[in-house]
Amino acid sequence: MLVTLADGSSRTLAVLDDSHQFAGADFDGRRLAWGEFGCAGEVMRYTADVSTLSPASAGQVPPRRCPVRFHLSGALHPNARGIVRVAVSCPAGCLDVSLEIAAPAQLATEASSYFSLPASPATVIRPLRIAPRQLAYVRRRRRVRILLRAFALGYGPTQATQSSARAVLSR
Repeated sequence: MLVTLADGSSRTLAVLDDSHQFAGADFDGRRLAWGEFGCAGEVMRYTADVSTLSPASAGQVPPRRCPVRFHLSGALHPNARGIVRVAVSCPAGCLDVSLEIAAPAQLATEASSYFSLPASPATVIRPLRIAPRQLAYVRRRRRVRILLRAFALGYGPTQATQSSARAVLSR
């Protein structure tokens, strides 16, 4: 974010990475308010005196990688209806998250349901449904290595960020 001060000089106040989108600002020569879009929604920031700001202190910019974490121990087991329970958490909090199996192609699922994760290291168990033909594939093979992916959708024009983990799906 670059602003022009009352004396005519320009100053960089914040550098936002790809996971953030600038949501607008209001500047009167001394005070500055601006908004940022991120995976946890819109955040409004304010400073009473821009002369005290530097790009590093303008705001805490989250990492480029999606903060959703998978908590996996051992193989995942689908039940008779093809539902796999996956434990996830998000220390930053996410408003819209979706889970999918990204690989192998025989088990690839599309994001089907969206849910929210509170800002907490505590795990939340979420269901992931696989189709009957995919369940039959797992039963024939007994153990299949999979790639799980979580998409955290931002608001406004932001792109989804993602996190992934390797796991084993077993009958």
